[in-house]
Amino acid sequence: MLVRKGPENEYGQFMYLEPITYAPIDLDAIVPEQLSLEEKQYLNWYHQLVYDTIAPHLTDEEVDWLKSYTREI
Repeated sequence: MLVRKGPENEYGQFMYLEPITYAPIDLDAIVPEQLSLEEKQYLNWYHQLVYDTIAPHLTDEEVDWLKSYTREI
């Protein structure tokens, strides 16, 4: 992860994290019922980012695998 400067306001400089490696998170190890809505949204956002970043560089067979492992929860 890279630490990037975010917005600055009267409370100070805010930072955010930017991923520099893209790999799906193992959905078999996750119990969706135990995640908050915010956590689910973040995971789905991250998986979409992984798919959009990696898929153009893969074969059709690999894209099918990636699509399965970056599915929404």
